[in-house]
Amino acid sequence: MRSHNLILSLCVVVLAALCIMSVYSPIRFRREVAAREHVVMQRMNQIGVVEERYRQRHGAYTADFAQLTAEGLLADSLQYIPFSNGKRFELEANMELTKTGRQMPQWNCSAPYEAYLQGLDKSQVATLTEEACAAGRYPGMNSASLVISDK
Repeated sequence: MRSHNLILSLCVVVLAALCIMSVYSPIRFRREVAAREHVVMQRMNQIGVVEERYRQRHGAYTADFAQLTAEGLLADSLQYIPFSNGKRFELEANMELTKTGRQMPQWNCSAPYEAYLQGLDKSQVATLTEEACAAGRYPGMNSASLVISDK
């Protein structure tokens, strides 16, 4: 009888721990996502400052990290997405035609969720990606949502 009570008590403790972990897991995931996004945003901000310096020199932005590093504007390590095990940011540069017919240089830097959230719960990362795609948003972070400051 005593062993049955011990086994029952252990089962209750295990179930209670599982319940607490199931509630805490999404909270911990959101905290980690926020912390990682802060670091990624800082890196993208640095890239944006460098892109602006490049534009001032050449009249257009570049989609080539090699050009930015060759000119000494960007440290080689800054082209890599934090937490991604060496994946590079996606960098784009183009000219957009304004309503007045003037060509306006544009740039975009992006990092997909799957890169900077590497190592976190895969099902939660997949859910974030699916939600972003369903809402018509980029599944990750991109420079379109940043305010670049030279600080």
